[in-house]
Amino acid sequence: FRPASLGDEVWIDVDRDGVRDPNEPPVPGVTVVLCDTALNPLESTGTDADAIQMSRAGIATGLVSIPLRYMHSTVEMVQLSDVEAVIELLVAVAGRLDGDSDFTR
Repeated sequence: FRPASLGDEVWIDVDRDGVRDPNEPPVPGVTVVLCDTALNPLESTGTDADAIQMSRAGIATGLVSIPLRYMHSTVEMVQLSDVEAVIELLVAVAGRLDGDSDFTR
């Protein structure tokens, strides 16, 4: 096996260049299972928030991914400008919500 790394998104790579283009749709609900060289599962993680949204009576849920390295470790790193851009996005979305907002699918 060659060393490899995983990113933070799963999408349909239409042009097979390894870069997510605006016309390439995301694939929600993918579970990534990390295995050792004998293919024994080590850890798994999900890629969306459906479990929260669909539990009990449902909770309005949104998921925003920020590119980062070394997730869930003591040396997790993120670009500050990416965090600031997400804050701006969330403020803009929240500013458009009102009492009549409908979060049903």
